[in-house]
Amino acid sequence: IYDGEVKSGIFTHQFGGGFVSNYFNFRLQSETSDEDIPVDSLQRKSAQHIGHLFVQQVVEPSGWLKIRWGLRINYNEFTENLHWQPRAGLEFFPFPGVKIYYHTGLYTQFLSKVPLIDYNHNVEMVWYLPGDRGTGLLKSIHHVAGFQWEKGGFLFNGESYFKQTSGKQWLFAEKYISKNQSRIQYVSHVGEEMNWGIDLFAQFRHSNWNHRAGYSFANCEEKMEGINHNSWFPSLNNHRHQLQLSEMFTLKGWAVSANWTYRSGQPKILSSTNSTTLEFDRFDYFSQVDASVAKNIRFRHFGMSTGISLLNILNRLNIVEVDYLHLTSESNSYDIQSNVSSLSFTPVFFLKFQVF
Repeated sequence: IYDGEVKSGIFTHQFGGGFVSNYFNFRLQSETSDEDIPVDSLQRKSAQHIGHLFVQQVVEPSGWLKIRWGLRINYNEFTENLHWQPRAGLEFFPFPGVKIYYHTGLYTQFLSKVPLIDYNHNVEMVWYLPGDRGTGLLKSIHHVAGFQWEKGGFLFNGESYFKQTSGKQWLFAEKYISKNQSRIQYVSHVGEEMNWGIDLFAQFRHSNWNHRAGYSFANCEEKMEGINHNSWFPSLNNHRHQLQLSEMFTLKGWAVSANWTYRSGQPKILSSTNSTTLEFDRFDYFSQVDASVAKNIRFRHFGMSTGISLLNILNRLNIVEVDYLHLTSESNSYDIQSNVSSLSFTPVFFLKFQVF
């Protein structure tokens, strides 16, 4: 809602505040006449109003050092609690164009998406807001250290990070009997998450060209009470390796670009009716090449841009999700696996107007 800044000598004071209202309502239900397949239903709605205030002070005692510290405060009207989040950072400039930095802080997240694991271990992400006891409130401690060098058209940045998060929630399907009918209830399991990795980015700009390359190595694991004997297992969104290469050429309002994105396969849960034991495999790698051509035209009081984007030019089949369906008959039962892929080759035409 509001933020401001006041400078006085070597000090810069930044402050502000805001208000966020979150609300969701969803219902999930699946019924079948087969007695071996339970009735599966879930209904959930929640709303919370959260306000925040922040203050930060930046001190520059010399041209080669910058120090910052600050505090963010969230107020949750549902729990009537204040959540204090201190942050701090150091930045060194030993040579022109060179920066070495370290940032740390405590971060709180209220609204999140959590995995809902059904009876066959299918995964669906659903919205979650903390309850009246704060269950599901995510608290993370972040540590980021990095290096940046910039000279002429060259830019190189490399940083490492470590993040530990508490308050994670997973919803697991468990079978029970109600009025002689087999049903499913979703039980919450509490846990924690640990992330660490390295990000590298390089850029070279000259004349009408812009060359970019980025690489990330990431490791993300979770541990949930009552699941896999309370041992660590891979997070569902963890891609160990990610690589992105892009080229852009601009001339007289024209822009031509090409981009290649590669990600190693993310974990997937294998089908099983054991609600407390998870078995994992990984999807095949993700690879997609995109290209676009655009033309910008500017007049005195308005402008327009038009062009075409070609998504997944090589038409690679990238599997990003798997669904399991358990079928039964009088004689036997079996599982069917259905793969969900990302976009196939897709041309997209666009036209945008702007008024000045």
